[in-house]
Amino acid sequence: MLESLPDGIHSGLNRAGARGVFFYFRARSPKGGNLHFWKYLDLRDQQMIDNRYLIEKRARLVLLSHLGRPEGKPDPRYSLRPVATRLERLLRSPVAFATDCVGPEAEGLARSLADGGVLMLENLRFHAEEEKNDAAFAARLAALGELYVNDAFGTAHRAHASTEALARRVKPAVAGFLMQK
Repeated sequence: MLESLPDGIHSGLNRAGARGVFFYFRARSPKGGNLHFWKYLDLRDQQMIDNRYLIEKRARLVLLSHLGRPEGKPDPRYSLRPVATRLERLLRSPVAFATDCVGPEAEGLARSLADGGVLMLENLRFHAEEEKNDAAFAARLAALGELYVNDAFGTAHRAHASTEALARRVKPAVAGFLMQK
């Protein structure tokens, strides 16, 4: 069960020393499945409010998401790189991007985040283990942070590695502001 964001985040940030906060958001597209949805990300979006809240608390933010159904392998049509670029403009702050969501590059970038820094990981569904709720894959993701915030209402019901296995492994696991609405 997820705690509420304000209560859980304060206790989690105190315990984690504001290090490695996972933030799972839904990279959703507007009606019609427009894959250029990142153009529509807006500062008023509730998930942007969550991001800003965590950044203001000096959390080292590791963003997790998926886009589309790339069938467990990399597909440039479903890359989250454009989302990271758009988010960087909206936040007016650098957003590091890992070309894979696990492995040495992601681990190095997560370790090197400064307080208040943001890292976006590549599409989780580029790994078949994500939709299989693979515990070993969740353990590799868990190496990147110490607190879990889920604000992806549309995917929270799925038993995937990033929404179920990771939330069981990383404590505290809290609901974001959007999930609380």
